[in-house]
Amino acid sequence: MRSYSISLAVILVRPLPGIAAHTLLLVYAMLVDQTRMQPEVISLAFLMWGTLSPVGTQSVARSHLIALWFWAGANKLLSPAFLSSTGPGMLADLLPGAPLWLRANGGYLIALTEMMTGVFAIFPRTRKLAGIMAFALHMSIFLTPSPLRRNWNESVWPVWR
Repeated sequence: MRSYSISLAVILVRPLPGIAAHTLLLVYAMLVDQTRMQPEVISLAFLMWGTLSPVGTQSVARSHLIALWFWAGANKLLSPAFLSSTGPGMLADLLPGAPLWLRANGGYLIALTEMMTGVFAIFPRTRKLAGIMAFALHMSIFLTPSPLRRNWNESVWPVWR
């Protein structure tokens, strides 16, 4: 774990060597099965490479984000539990004064917003809109389980006892 911290610190000073070192450490960790190829870890590596200026790395990172947002939204649309309870519950917590019809369709609204964020990120003309949507969507996801609202979900907000 310490070597990950060092490689991340190096990224702040020397991005290319730091990202390369972090990627090598990640590959080594996967080979010895310490991270078990967790998607969120690999995703961050793709996104780190996308911060570099070569067009190829940015295209890979952008494609990864587009696929991630689109699939996350599509997966929510395929989940009856998300559409009937989780999504409406999240929207009700986030916007307690929202009309009943909007809260009832909160799952669809969240899923379609996430999918549209991915679609808007495809086209250069709508990328700024995608960025605004992504910020709003992720802040909503971040705040809903926060101590300010539901106060649950230890993967987002650790419980300090």
